Amino acid sequence: MSTSKFLYKQLCEKNKEIPIFYRYDWYNGLYGDDWDVIIEEQGGIVVAFMPFVIQRNKGFRMIVPEPLIPYQGIWIFYPKDLTNFAKLRFEKKIIQNIISKLPKVDYFEQQFHPQFSNWLPFYWVNYKQTNRYTYVLKDISNLDRVYNSFNRTTRNAINRAKKKLHVVVSRNVELFYQFKLDDYRKKGMTYDVSLYTLKKVIGFSFDTNSGEIIVALDEDGIVYSMLFYIWDEQCAYYVAGVSNCEIKDSSAMSLLLWEAIQRSSSKTKVFDFEGSMVHSIEKFFRGFGCEQTTYFQISKKHSKLLKFLFYLKGK
Repeated sequence: MSTSKFLYKQLCEKNKEIPIFYRYDWYNGLYGDDWDVIIEEQGGIVVAFMPFVIQRNKGFRMIVPEPLIPYQGIWIFYPKDLTNFAKLRFEKKIIQNIISKLPKVDYFEQQFHPQFSNWLPFYWVNYKQTNRYTYVLKDISNLDRVYNSFNRTTRNAINRAKKKLHVVVSRNVELFYQFKLDDYRKKGMTYDVSLYTLKKVIGFSFDTNSGEIIVALDEDGIVYSMLFYIWDEQCAYYVAGVSNCEIKDSSAMSLLLWEAIQRSSSKTKVFDFEGSMVHSIEKFFRGFGCEQTTYFQISKKHSKLLKFLFYLKGK
């Protein structure tokens, strides 16, 4: 084990505020030896880190979002009682140092955690940034208050679903995957997450008691919708959901999200819908009374050939 990974492992064992998908156990459990981490220290104390996986695609080396991971990028530990000036100076030095340590790749793209708010050091070295949005319930301790914050359409959908459906916990990853394939195929799209990857991520969450699949089905056992979410000590995250494309009933997913929020309330503090830039999905999430929250997608094309290929594709 490298010194960086050893320090990272020790750090994650002591700091439960680190999101689950930034932790050593997550990367080690899912990617084995095929990942690395950049550590930034000050005075012998780790003040920031960035885990990453280098993918190889058609001869190009890339650091890009791994499937089913909501956020990636840099995680920073801030000293207490920093002035605004000191905070910005602290961030600038750390981020610039991490950028300088990034491995040489043809393409870089990461979706940074909403906590990360200063992308200027990336801008100064010609990275690009796109604002993306997630929707977050920032306090799920009082479920009555949470439910009353839903709009009428969402509450009606939940009540309608309750009359004909019930919710169970499932370990049927294959059915989840098949529903995803069917749903994407019906939309004329390709689901680009493999069954192997799906099993690996969901299986890891099962093994570490940090995630579950919940299913809405009727009295005949017909599955209407399925939802996979994960949690840590600070937050629960809606990772993926799918509905039976043979049944047109959106109320089942509303019921599952409400069930996930209720089940998460005893485990953690916050519920992150993980956002969507799709108009109809944004409207659906907004109905749960969430707070719109910005996060950064930061990218850079290093390869001239890749720049040309992106140009041909209009990207």
